[in-house]
Amino acid sequence: MLLVILLVASAVLAVPPLASAAPATPSVSLPPPPLTSFDSSPYRSLDLARAARDEYGPTATVVSVGNHLFDWRAQVWGRLKPLDLERAVRVQFGVDWSLVTVGVGRNDWKALNISTLNYVVLPVMEVASDQWFDIAGVSQGLSGFRSVLSATRNWYKARAGRTFRLVQPIVIATDKTSAEWNAISASTEVPGDDPDRMNLLNELKRHYEGLFPLPGSRLAVAAAPYSGNSPDVWLGAADAGRFAIAPPRATSVTCPFAGTQDARCGDAEYALGHELGHAFGLAHSCDAFPDEVGCQNSIMQTGKPWTATLLQQEIDALKTSPFLH
Repeated sequence: MLLVILLVASAVLAVPPLASAAPATPSVSLPPPPLTSFDSSPYRSLDLARAARDEYGPTATVVSVGNHLFDWRAQVWGRLKPLDLERAVRVQFGVDWSLVTVGVGRNDWKALNISTLNYVVLPVMEVASDQWFDIAGVSQGLSGFRSVLSATRNWYKARAGRTFRLVQPIVIATDKTSAEWNAISASTEVPGDDPDRMNLLNELKRHYEGLFPLPGSRLAVAAAPYSGNSPDVWLGAADAGRFAIAPPRATSVTCPFAGTQDARCGDAEYALGHELGHAFGLAHSCDAFPDEVGCQNSIMQTGKPWTATLLQQEIDALKTSPFLH
């Protein structure tokens, strides 16, 4: 018993005294995490079963014959019939709503009332005709496009202290093949006053305008063609009003959401960031502020993310834009 007591006492004596409380660590202001989300709230899902009944009667059902969004059918007394989904959108949501798609998978049909989009950027990926049925390829193109858009948005946040809101990208079918889109991009390598400089812009606008009205004062569109794996097709970025476009490279690269970018990503983000800057009301830096040292480093001149800058006058102008929050 005495031995046990001695051992316990030794153990107690061996316990070091409590250390005094460490001084509080000063709080550190960390940068906000990169923005990576896209607003899907403006979109509505279609009731395809109802669409079949509305079009063909109460006994009609809806079936899918494949994984593509074009593979939906109405089944009527054992026979498969096409579905008029534009009619379904009008019936289910009203005449102000449009049929859109956020991919080419069978669950990607949506309804969107474009007139309700207020001071946001709507990304549009215009898909080459020979890529339209490549579900995985289009999905990969969208993923790359989203990464470029996200990095561009985060660059604006880092440089201007505020940035623009992105809604979920939509895709549209085009009548141009991948080779034709790439050739149109290449055809823009001309002097700035040559009309061919706007070839890519004009084609992208043509396909968009065939489905939707061109954006007014409360909406900006950021469009780029998807022509498969085309990371080195980089010519043709341009803008007209609030319609900004980038070449196929923007849908063929996958970029970090923030920080150091490789040459292709920096160029893709420059294309979108520069043209969106025009859509937000900015001019070319060295034209607007020729006496400003470093004007060439601005994204509105030749500076490319992530090291591109904005002049203080440009930051002040952006702070008055309703598109930036």
